[in-house]
This record gives sequence, structure tokens and C-alpha cells, in this order.
Amino acid sequence: MGSYLCLGLATFVLCSLSSAAIAGDVPLYQPAPDWVEKVDVDAVLAGNESVNDALISYDRQHKLENGLSWTYSDIILRGGSPEGLAQIGKVEGAWHPDSGDFIVHAVEIIRDGEVINVLANDKRFEILRREAGLERFEVNGLLTALLQIDGLQIGDMVRVTSSVTLSITELDGRTQLMESLLADPIQLQFGRVRLLWPKSEELRWQLSGKDIVQSRETRGRYNVVTVEMPLAKQPDMAENAPLRFGNITLLEATGFADWESVSRTASGLYRANGLISEGGGLAAEADLIAATYSDPKERAAAALKLVQDKIRYLFNGLGNGNYTPQSPEETWRLRYGDCKAKALLLLALLDRLGIEAEPALVHTTFADTLDQRLPSFAVFDHIIVRATIDGDTFWLDGTRSGQRLVDIGDTPNFRFALPVRPGGTKLETLALKPMARPIEDVHFDINASAGISFPAPYEITIETRGDAVQQIKLIKTGVSEDQFDEILTSFVQQYTGEQASVVSKRARFDDATGSMTVSAKGLMTMGWLGSRGERRYEIDSFLANTNFELNRSKPEWRAIPFLTGSPEYHARSYSIILPNGEERFTLEGDAHVQTVITGYEHSRNANLEGQNLEFDEYWRTVQWEVPAEELAKDRARLAKAKTQKLQIKVSKDYPQRWQETKQALDNGTLEPIIAMYQAAIDADPQDALHYLNLARFYGGIYQHEKAAVQVAKAIEFDPDADSYAWQASLLQHSDPKAAIAAANMALELDPISSVATSVLYEIFALNGDSNKALATIASAEEYGVDQDYVALARSNAFSLLGRHDDAIEILDTKIAAQPNNPDYLNGLCWAKGLGNQLLESALKECTKAIQLAESPSEILDSRALIFFRMGQFEDALADLNAALNLSPNVAGSLYLRGLVHNKMGNADAGKADLSAAQWIFPAIVKRYEKFGLGLQ
Repeated sequence: MGSYLCLGLATFVLCSLSSAAIAGDVPLYQPAPDWVEKVDVDAVLAGNESVNDALISYDRQHKLENGLSWTYSDIILRGGSPEGLAQIGKVEGAWHPDSGDFIVHAVEIIRDGEVINVLANDKRFEILRREAGLERFEVNGLLTALLQIDGLQIGDMVRVTSSVTLSITELDGRTQLMESLLADPIQLQFGRVRLLWPKSEELRWQLSGKDIVQSRETRGRYNVVTVEMPLAKQPDMAENAPLRFGNITLLEATGFADWESVSRTASGLYRANGLISEGGGLAAEADLIAATYSDPKERAAAALKLVQDKIRYLFNGLGNGNYTPQSPEETWRLRYGDCKAKALLLLALLDRLGIEAEPALVHTTFADTLDQRLPSFAVFDHIIVRATIDGDTFWLDGTRSGQRLVDIGDTPNFRFALPVRPGGTKLETLALKPMARPIEDVHFDINASAGISFPAPYEITIETRGDAVQQIKLIKTGVSEDQFDEILTSFVQQYTGEQASVVSKRARFDDATGSMTVSAKGLMTMGWLGSRGERRYEIDSFLANTNFELNRSKPEWRAIPFLTGSPEYHARSYSIILPNGEERFTLEGDAHVQTVITGYEHSRNANLEGQNLEFDEYWRTVQWEVPAEELAKDRARLAKAKTQKLQIKVSKDYPQRWQETKQALDNGTLEPIIAMYQAAIDADPQDALHYLNLARFYGGIYQHEKAAVQVAKAIEFDPDADSYAWQASLLQHSDPKAAIAAANMALELDPISSVATSVLYEIFALNGDSNKALATIASAEEYGVDQDYVALARSNAFSLLGRHDDAIEILDTKIAAQPNNPDYLNGLCWAKGLGNQLLESALKECTKAIQLAESPSEILDSRALIFFRMGQFEDALADLNAALNLSPNVAGSLYLRGLVHNKMGNADAGKADLSAAQWIFPAIVKRYEKFGLGLQ
């Protein structure tokens, strides 16, 4: 890991704090230098009436001369709100006292045309000696100066003029500059960047960006470049485009003639020969590696492991630490170092081990634009090692972690590197080598043998490597066991889904492989899908989840390639045991895939034999980017591949959920599943979620009273409204008195709980208590429950009370205002069917609702009731078959179809459907008999 600040110095508020040269540990208070061209503040502020928080003026002027960089800043900010005043009232500056000075010229308040000198009466900055970057593993050595401005008022402006100087010994008298240019939509009344340098000095400079307004002139003995800001709005950047096609807006300047001179200059800082002291601990480590391994590649891997794993990262910017690395012996003694220190330590080890190696400067974000930058130290923020072994090049990064012999050839996420050599060299392009080991390798063992209707016991193993492993190790040392246990649960559920239960889990760290392995057991819902009578399980695959909706619609974007991003490698495999049954399951889709699409190599293999499915796949980056001319082909190939989704298809004769559940309860195959739920409860008996999970399972297998028991236990630890409402619905038919009590508790906590309201009004209505039934709905309405729910609930209550005309009238009124509301149309059709009246109009309303609804199974059931009442049993049977094809486990539809079969003389079919309906919902006979739909 590393913050990649090893080679650069941070930019801070109001200052270009690359550091300074003259070495002062307190701010200086001096007038602005003569070479500065001052802003005409009166002209800037003329005619300005805005009172918003704003950056009013932003002026930056740089003079590069004789190895000294002087940056002058003049910034005006307005505070148009209390929040804005809080921001502008705290002025900060920072500098590196070992290298230079922070110079304050003026701090002023501008109020109604009056200029108030904040520094009057010897008001001075306070020096804060702190390490603000410690959370980023930095000891940067910077001092921070803070000035709190008192008495600011809304609308005040604060103007700060200051300078920072910089002289870097390691640059051998050269200067360098990299300044970001502000562009629209940033608004300024005045903005400018100036660059000055003597005509007698060689200085290269360049501007990056579109439509830059600039001027070039000579002022005495200086060349001057001026850029106006904000720049015009820069062109929109295409998505997933390489950075070189983006909107980088920079002013760069350098005293280096070329990349070779940068390479040569840096080489003096990284002479590794002889830096390991004989007889010391570091020498012993190197000699142990030499004695253990004879192969140079194994030696290099061992040296890299030592640097990555035994030296923690900490950026050191003290003294000359921004460019000069600490010695290997010092790094070994301290057991920490930044990228420079780690690189030099690795170089010293490789030198002692007889392996050819050299430093290499890189930038972590400039990516494919590095060759477009001007040569300087400023364009690098990180350093790695370039090793040559048996003619192959290896890029070794000591700030990473977990690399081992198998993957030291992996290409780091840098597109260019500058090798550091005494003779100098050019930038080198890094060719992408696919990663040798997966970043994550996930394996599932899923036992779905009990049936597709139930949660499946699973075991999962997740092996991860790389920087994330070290981060998790750090987290583990900083939290309690219970907290880490929660973290592990969340980690596992990233792969199983949040609804999966995690009964047990553990994490194991393996130093030999540099990896972490998390193992877990639990229960997961596989998510078998049903549509039009077909059931299937879509195997979650990388290829199916790959999206490539790349926008290259603008003409200027059509030649832009697709950027794949950081190199990745992911692998996944499944072993699934399916329910027993010959030819009940078939595998559909591309079982075997080996292809490269959108810069990623995809591999997939699947095999289904009897009950056992074996599946494995991986995808990894094999290209930095995909050429523009290949994008259309890749999009088409991906679209075709996604149509070949890999899925397990279930035969049509496979039992429906209620049938499978009944069989499972009869033969005891659900006991292992129940045992796993109980194990989760036993492991943490005060976690309400475990009881609710078991309750959901019991509810799913129609064991409502057992589900209610588990909900009651959950309420003991977490008495929330949803749990009380659920308890009420589970007890509604078996214990109405307890259901009423639970529903009332739910409504105390959540007065608009529709579940609790429905339980109450239905119980009261079925008992003929119209006052309580209607009062329950009225109470929910007063609290603001959804009006559609209120109308449908009142209509249903009137139907249960036998007041069919009132039920119909309510929905007639609603439909007059919303004639295309399928819920109202279905409710009206159902109300007429229950009342056995106005059947012809009911038929029209149901038919219209079916045409409007997205999922019409419930409405088909309603229309079947109308056909039944009309004696059109063939039509009723057709609608019920269609409804049960869509929703095969609905007790009401099964019950009504049983009645239809009886009327048609299909006694066996009728008996089967009626028996199934009563098994699913024992109270259904009593409910339907109320409307003359009994078993007679």
C-alpha cells in the first residue's frame, strides 16, 4: 500500500506549496516582490452585486530563476453566508521549513469599499506543528500557519496575498512547475496565471487544454507568459476513455531538456551498491535468501516479499526526504519507509543477490498521458524497481503487498516508467501481462437436494490477495472480536447476498501465499425464477453481468478507444447438488466459453451430470484499451454472448412449491435446513434477525403457527411494528384474539401499517362487527395511509360484512375518476363476484383490468369467479389454469378450480385441487362458504 506522495510535495490552501528554499520555521512578513504585476482590485470589483459565497479573484504568478521557484498568490473570497464566512475566516498556509519560506504580504477584509488590514496591531499567523497526513501514512515535515480572522460579516471579502519559494537541491539548479488551470464552470471575476523566467535561462513550457487565451511578451530581462482564467468550458469527456482524450488543463514548465536528463539527475540518489553493511541484520536477511534460493527469480520474489511484508509504509518528507531516500540500513532499523526508501532497500538487496535492477519513476494517475508531459521530476509521484531476470523485465513495487513468486511478473497499473540510469534513458512503455493469480477466487458448495423451493445450505471459500489483505489485517487489529465478526459477515454477504444467513465464518491469513481466506457456512435462497409455467435458475456469471453500453455518439468521440482500467483477475466456481430426479434439470446456454471481449479474457466451463452441477469461470484484463475500430464488433459479440445465458431449466412436471413442501415435510428432508437456522440462533440467541429468518422459512412452508412462535421470540429482542404486524397475520385464522393484540401493538408503533390494519378489519368483518371493522380503516386513513388501499379495504370489508351494494358503490365512484386503474377494476369485479350480482358488467371490468395489468394472475382468478357464477365453467377453468400457470401456489385459485372441476364432473381433479387449497390455507373453506362457495 502507499499514498504515492513519495516524490512530490502537496498543494495547500492559498499557496503553491511545493516547498521553499531559504529554510525558515516561521512565516515572513514582507511586501510583494517588484516583479509581481498587481491586480487592480477596484476594477475587478466594479459593478459586482453578487452576495453569494464565491471565489472572486484568483491570481497566481510564478518566477523561475537560478534554481529558485517563487510562487505568488493573490486570492479574494467572499462570504455570502455563515458557512461561507466560516470558510474564508480561517486562512492557512503551509511550507517545508527545511527547504524554504512562507511569505505573507497582506491579509485584508474588503467591506463596502473599505479595506481593513487584518495584520494591523501585530496580528500574526499561529504555527501549528502537526502531521496532518498521518492517517495517509505520511510524515511530510510541513509546517502549517493558521490565521483566524475575527469580526467577519455577511458579504465581506477576504483578500490574501502570499508567496512560497522553492529550491530543490536534487534538481542541480533547475526549476520546474506544474500549475492546474481553472476552467468553466468555475466562475471568476478575475483569474490569471503568469510565468516569468530570465531570457538567459533555458526553460521549456507548455499549456494543456482547449481554447486557452494567452499572451507572450518580454518584460526587461524576463520572458512572460500570461493565461486568462477561467478557461472556456472544456469538451465533454467520453466515458471510459483513456486520459489522453480527457480534459487536462495545465501550465507546465521545466528546466530539463529531455527525459534522459531527468533520468541521469535522479540516478545519483539511488546508487545501491555496497549500501548493506557486512555483519548486520539486513545482510543476514539477504544472505539467508541467497542460501535458500539459487534461482534468481525466486531470489527476487523473496527480496520483494521482505520489503513488502516487513517494512510498513510511511511517507517521510522530513529534511530532503521529498526526493532523497533514506538509507537501506535506516529503513531496516526503523521498519518503515516510503516508496523511495522501499525502492532503494529492494535495489540494495537485489544488488547483493546478483540481480540486475534499477529504479523507475512512475505516476499513479497520469497513466497514458505521461509521455505528453514535459520532462521533470514534478510529473512523477512514485518509484518502483525495474529488474531484469533471464532477459525478462519485472516491475517490482515495494509499497504493494502479497506478491509472491507466481505473480511478480504482473504489470502494475502504470502505462509508462522512466528508468533511472547514470547515462539517462527515455520513457519506457509497460506492456500489459495478464495477472498470474486471481485477486479473488470464490468457491461455492451449495446443497439444494431438499428442493428448489427451500433455502439451500452452502459453504463458501473466498481467497483474496493484494493490498486489501493488509488493510483487513489492520482492521482486525483495531476492532473487537464482535466487530470483526460483523465485518466478516458483511464481507461474505457481498457474495451470497444480504438475505443469506451466515451461520459460521472465519478468516485465515497465509503468509506463504500472501492471501486471506474467508470460509463461511449458512443458508441462501438460490432464486429460482418462474414465468409462464417455466422455472429456471440463472447461474450468476461474469459474462452475463458485463455491461458495455459505451457512448461514442459524438463525432469527435468515435475514434476514442475503450479504457479497461486497472488490471484485474477474478475467478469463481460452483458445486451444486440438485434435487434427485431423472431428467428434471437440463443445462441451457453456452456451457463452454473462451473468448476476449472488451479487453477482458472470459473463460467458462459447466457440466451437469445427474444431480451434480460443476461450474467454473474467470475473467481477467488482457488489454489496456480496446481500439475504437473494434468497439462495435465487441458490442455485438457481447450482446450475442449475453443471450446465451447459462441456466438450469426445470422440467414442467417438477412439483410445485406446495407439493414439494408437502413431500419434504412428509419425508423429513427439511430437518438439516431447520438445524442450520437453529445453529445461527444458538450462536447468537439475542439477535432478533436469526428468529425472523427461521420464521420466514416456516412461513414459506405453510407452517404459520411455528412461524408465529419465532416472530414472538424476535419481538422479545426487537419489538418493532413490522414484526408485530407479521405476527398478527400469522395468527389471524388460528388465534384471532392474539392476532388482534399483535395488530394493535403494531399500530401503536406504526399507525399506517397496512398489514396490521388488514388483519384487524378482516377479523372484525368476518365476525360481523361492522363498526370496529370500518373504524379500523378510518383510523388508518386519518394517519395518512395510501388512499388506494383505503378504498379497496373498505370495499373488501363491506363484502365480508355482506353489504355488497356498498362494496360496489365505493369502487364505482373511484373508477369514475380513474377508469384505467387495474386495481380498482379488479376490486370491483371481485366485489360483484362475491355478491353474485351485476355479472355482465363485472366480466367487462375484469377483462379490461387484465389488459391493463402487468401481472394478471389475480385478475384472471376474479374473472374465473364471474364465469363460475354465470355457469360458464369451461371459461372459468381456462382462466384458472392461466392464473395457476402464472402463480401455481395460490390457495384461492386452487380452491375455485376444485369447485369448477366438481361442477364439470371431474371428481378426482376437483378433490386434488380442494385438498391442495386446504393444505396450503386451512381456513379457506370457511372464508369461501361465507359467499356461497362451499364444498356442497
